[in-house]
Amino acid sequence: MKKKNLIVYNRNGLSELDWILPVLVEFKKNYNIFFYFKSEDCFKNISNNKIIFKLWKKIVTKYYIQTKKDFFILRSLRKIMLWIFRKDHFFLINYVNDKIHDFKNVYKKLNKKEFDFFFSEFDFHNPWIKSAKKNNIKVIHYPSSPKMFPNIKLKSYKPRYNLDGNLLILNSRFDYHYWKKLKIKPPIFISGYPKFDNHWIKKIIQNKKILKDNSKCTFLYSYKYNFEFYTEKQKKVMEEYINNIISIILSNKNNKIIFKLHPRTKLENLNKIIKNFSKDQIVISNKHLYELLMLCDYSLSEPLSSVFLDSLALKVPPIELFLNDILNMDKNLKLYSKLGLAIPTNNLKKFNKIINEKKKLALLGNKCVKNFFQIYKKDHNDAKKTYKYIISYFLNA
Repeated sequence: MKKKNLIVYNRNGLSELDWILPVLVEFKKNYNIFFYFKSEDCFKNISNNKIIFKLWKKIVTKYYIQTKKDFFILRSLRKIMLWIFRKDHFFLINYVNDKIHDFKNVYKKLNKKEFDFFFSEFDFHNPWIKSAKKNNIKVIHYPSSPKMFPNIKLKSYKPRYNLDGNLLILNSRFDYHYWKKLKIKPPIFISGYPKFDNHWIKKIIQNKKILKDNSKCTFLYSYKYNFEFYTEKQKKVMEEYINNIISIILSNKNNKIIFKLHPRTKLENLNKIIKNFSKDQIVISNKHLYELLMLCDYSLSEPLSSVFLDSLALKVPPIELFLNDILNMDKNLKLYSKLGLAIPTNNLKKFNKIINEKKKLALLGNKCVKNFFQIYKKDHNDAKKTYKYIISYFLNA
C-alpha cells in the first residue's frame, strides 16, 4: 500500500516536537512524515536533545530548515512596506506575505507536491495555513505542551489568536472553555496527553537504571525567566527573588537544585545569581525533562509552566512559585494549586516554612500526585487514540 504524506511545521523546537512525536510514531505506519523548520535554531534545539532527536530521526522522511536567504527579497520588500505604509495599503503587504507563504514554496523545498495533513502548534498565527487550505491540505492545530487552561473569568485570559484550521486538539476538558472564548472555528478533539503514555515514557528514559541520590532532597527548578521583557526595577526584584528561593533550599546541605532551562532562556542572569552558592549543590542541565525528574524529589515552577503536569506524570510533586505575587501581575492565574495539583506558596515566609517541614511537604506532595491520577488514568494510549480519531474524522468528514 502506497504511503500518504503529512507535514509538520516546527516553530519553537523541542517543546512542540515533544508533544506531537508519539502521535507521529502512529502515523509513520501509513504516512511519509515531512518537517519544515522555521529556523536553524529550531532544529538545533531538537538535535541538542539526543533522546528526542534519535526518536525523531526514526520517523522523519525528509525535512527542510528555512534560512535567512529564503524569500529574502520579498521579506525585505514587506519590511520596507510596513515601515512606509504602516496600516495604510495593508492589502499590498498581505499580497507580499501571501507570496512568501505560498505552499508551492514548500513543495519545491521538500520536492513533494501532495500532503494530506499540515500539523501546526495552536498558540500562534501560522502564516502558512491560508495557503495550505487553498491546496486542500487538512490543517490540524495541536498543543505545544501539556499545559492546562482551566476556565478563568478574566477577559485578558484567552487565546491570542483565532484558529483557521480543520481540527483543534486539546489536552483535556479543562482547556475547552478557554479556547471557546474566541468562538474557535475548528471542531475540538480532547486527546489526553500522548507523551504521558507508559510506553512513551519508557522510550524517553530508555529503561535506564537512573541512580537517584537518596541521601539528598533534590529539587528540579524549571527556569524560564526572560529578563529582557522586564523593566530594570523588575529585574532587580526578580534577581533577589530567585536568589532567596535558592538560599532557602540550599540552606540545608542535604538539599540540591537541578536547573532545567527553557530553550530560549539565557544563562547570563542565572550565572550571575548562582556564583555565590556551592557548586556541589547546583546542576544546570539540558537533558530531557523526564530524565531529570527521575532524579528529583520535587519540582519548582512558576504558575503558568507546563512542567507541573510532566512532573506529576512521573510522580514528582510540584511546588507552585510566586513571582506573580512579588511583581503584582496575573495573581489569579494559579491554576494548578487551585485544582489541588501543586503545593501552593505565595510568599517567601510560607515557602521557607514548607521547604523546611519535610513531613508536611511530603504529605502535601503525595496528595497532589494522588489528585492527578484521579483525573488522568495511567493506562491510556492517547497517542494511538489521537491517530485513530484524526483518520476517522477526516475519512467521514
